Amino acid sequence: MRYNLSRGIIEIPLVTLEQILKGNISGVYVQEPSAEPGTVQQNMLVHGITRPVFTARNFKENRPLIVVNGIQIIDETSLIYNIQNEETQPIGAATNMLSLFDLDNIASIEVLKDAGQIAKYGPRAVNGVVYVTTKTAQAGDKKISINGYSGFAVPNNITTVNAEFERDFRQTFYDKYARAEQIAAYPSYLSDSSNTNYYGPSNWVDQYYKLTPLYSINGALMGGTNRSNFRFFANHTQNVSGADDTKFNRTYGGFSINMLPTTWFKVSGNIQIGRLARDRNRSLTERYTETKYTPDLSTPLAPNKSLYNLYLRNFDKLTLDNNYNTSVLASLGLDINIMPGLDVTSRIALDYNENRRDVFWPSTLMEGNNYTSNYLGYNERLSFDNNISYVKELNTGKLLFEAGLQIQADRQKYNYLQAYRGPNDYIKINKVEGDKNKTNYLVSIGFIPYIYGDKTIHHLINTYFRTTYEWNGLKLSGLIRRDGSSWQQLSERWYTSYAVNGEYDLSSKIENDKIDILKFRASYGHIGNLPNSDTEAAGPQYSSQLSWDKNTGIMSYNGVGTVSRPYSYGWVGYDVPWSFTDMYNIGVSLSMAKQFGLHVDFYNKTTKNMLLPVPTVAESGYKFEYASGMDVQNRGVDVSLNYTMPRSTGGFCWNSAFNIAYNTNELKKLPNQLDAIVVGKNKLQVGNELISTGCCKIEEAINPMRKCVRDGDNRGMTYNGTDMKGGDPRWVDQDGNFDINNEDRLLMGNIIPKWTGGFTNQFAYKNFDLSFLLYFNLGREIINQQASKNMISLTSLNPRICMVYVKSLPGRKVLTKQHIQFIILGLR
Repeated sequence: MRYNLSRGIIEIPLVTLEQILKGNISGVYVQEPSAEPGTVQQNMLVHGITRPVFTARNFKENRPLIVVNGIQIIDETSLIYNIQNEETQPIGAATNMLSLFDLDNIASIEVLKDAGQIAKYGPRAVNGVVYVTTKTAQAGDKKISINGYSGFAVPNNITTVNAEFERDFRQTFYDKYARAEQIAAYPSYLSDSSNTNYYGPSNWVDQYYKLTPLYSINGALMGGTNRSNFRFFANHTQNVSGADDTKFNRTYGGFSINMLPTTWFKVSGNIQIGRLARDRNRSLTERYTETKYTPDLSTPLAPNKSLYNLYLRNFDKLTLDNNYNTSVLASLGLDINIMPGLDVTSRIALDYNENRRDVFWPSTLMEGNNYTSNYLGYNERLSFDNNISYVKELNTGKLLFEAGLQIQADRQKYNYLQAYRGPNDYIKINKVEGDKNKTNYLVSIGFIPYIYGDKTIHHLINTYFRTTYEWNGLKLSGLIRRDGSSWQQLSERWYTSYAVNGEYDLSSKIENDKIDILKFRASYGHIGNLPNSDTEAAGPQYSSQLSWDKNTGIMSYNGVGTVSRPYSYGWVGYDVPWSFTDMYNIGVSLSMAKQFGLHVDFYNKTTKNMLLPVPTVAESGYKFEYASGMDVQNRGVDVSLNYTMPRSTGGFCWNSAFNIAYNTNELKKLPNQLDAIVVGKNKLQVGNELISTGCCKIEEAINPMRKCVRDGDNRGMTYNGTDMKGGDPRWVDQDGNFDINNEDRLLMGNIIPKWTGGFTNQFAYKNFDLSFLLYFNLGREIINQQASKNMISLTSLNPRICMVYVKSLPGRKVLTKQHIQFIILGLR
């Protein structure tokens, strides 16, 4: 489905491709867990998910392919998720590279969802394709255009609480369950109600939420003749959230040119260069995840404005956090018309981007231990596309033959340094010995450094052949392609995919002037899938994984770089086959009186033979083995309605569009004929939704007894063999063995909504217009993070962590003791 940007959308301060599509196209779900401008924490899915989603990395594996002017854009490598202990964000700038393109330079966006459309783009396209067409050079008189907007990010209105709220919340549980030593360890900042820093006014809001200006300005110069034309474009944008001084800046420029030395020969060139800079938040979670160092958090930041200001001044005075991304997207194409109907096109394209972050946090924020880190990574894709097409006009229609060869060479690399305990807070770089004559040449003489680096190379080559027949409203097409990937094992390098599709327009057969289009369409495809990394291609291997659950970044033994067998990661065997996706689509489109449009599509997509880490025999030393055989099915329907009221004589017009999509997901099969598997804190079970969460159901939110026993007997309950005590949640013992463990988990909730959609309206009168968009996501039941944090505090009397599943809480209010009674499920 093609989406042409209206003037109303262009003037809305959106900075990422995900934000542009959110609520505008049926079947596309966009998740924005953070309002920080330009952050990588934005996810986009087309027709559901095909792989389990446990972490931020897994969302990336389910994203659609992005194509800009025919160039398949390279994404950030998944290697950047390997260092962080918690996958909240990757290392580096963590900036969304889909924020590079300015809205005013985009001509159209098309989302390709069925097999007949995506098969041409190969194995990267099984999750759908988002095709972006930018404005390019055109013949005509020279024109200069300047556009822009400005505005403000308005602060949120929130109600804050001080220590009195937390004290009242905790006190009930301390009175019932706390032992003497726990009462003695009661947090000091809560014990003294005369402490005005914590029990005084909670007035920090004005320092966190501020009225902040935002703006964008761009200009374009274009013109030329039919034989030679050009277009320049430049843009600068500043976007803000109005919270925590977060800010996003983009400087972007582009140039395109077309030259026709002869009528049968055309040369086209395009280059787009952009630089992104981002001021990130001051989140303690992100800082401690980056540093892998957690200081004493027994006394939190006070909600008092003066103390919060003191913290901010200390933070801004010595802290360094620079985040930059640079991108170059360039292409050079040749179009040759050899003879009438026979055309050859050839293009070379480069997509290159750099990711850089420099960080320094002073000792005043880190209990006397300062910290610095430097990250530099790049992603590079060089592609060669060659196509030949021949159109033959027949008495009974038109026949098109098309063949193509594409070669892609990807290289992705990063270098990352962390360093601790610098000489002071004014030396913010890791200084090394520069004298070549000294034995400690290039050795750090200031900080204690830890250096990481990784690189991956991928070569993809494919050939395809497609034929299309058109006659009297009927269009039939078939495609076959052969793909070879260096990320597949030697015995499985190549894979054959195919697709067929057809459509029939009945409008010419119906004697009704009001019907413009009545088109029925159907497609079927069998398309191979690429693996997520080169790990599968290597088979059994050694790696530098010497870490454990709480510190995944250890790559050495006593400071010596070492490799070992990947006992924690899992065993990868030989002859791992390609996974593939079978999909079919049936749809109808209706257009009437050039005002009303209706599009309905039913789809069924099953991805088969995927790799999954499954438990293996303990005697092998490995936690998992990677086995193929996981199948996931997505089914659903997309509906789009649009209405256009032509401009009246008075100058008024109205455009309206409504879309809604339904998606259901089912895990059809697991490797090794397993019926269920627990991966970390998540459970996968055949016949259930892949997007459900494995939880232990709570029978009673808080066990009131000093000893946790089951009703009707005196036998004590245990959690993975450990005695449960008063104050613990009381879970349902599903198997009746008096022990709460993974076997007691039930699949509940789903992280992806079943229903998504949006309602867009644009009203225009002469030179004035008003636009608004309403979007909705329904049928989602998720782990509530805020409730979880409260329950962690609640259960801190006993050293266990309880995650809480909440079906619904009233509004977005702060969780209170009363709300705890409605928490229906728990997760250990």
